[in-house]
Amino acid sequence: MFSLKSAPAGAAFSLAIIAGISTVQAQTTDPVHVATCVVSHSRVIPKGANGGSMFIAGSLHVRFMDISKQTISQVTFTLGDGTTLVDKGTFSPNVMIDHTLNLSHAQSHTHTCTVSSVEFTNGGSWSAQ
Repeated sequence: MFSLKSAPAGAAFSLAIIAGISTVQAQTTDPVHVATCVVSHSRVIPKGANGGSMFIAGSLHVRFMDISKQTISQVTFTLGDGTTLVDKGTFSPNVMIDHTLNLSHAQSHTHTCTVSSVEFTNGGSWSAQ
């Protein structure tokens, strides 16, 4: 006989039935830690007395780390206004990633971002609830 005690919020846990018949694992913590998230907005800069202008697209500069035990192949960031940006690559556990992702001129007037989903190289995935 066994008992199941509730785990603290955000804790990863596993449950093994004593007879060894089944093992269930659940990941309840975010697999990615976002260290910094800076949104730079699009802008038009005049070229000077000759007229004309130069468009500079906005960007998302994000520093994040895979804190799971699995290699990540894709991270989807959702900005505060609902805009999503996908960063694809090979993101190994415990390595700080420092990337700048482009925003089109029509996107985002926000200052916040969160990780909304992750895909792992083994085919698994995680989504924020």
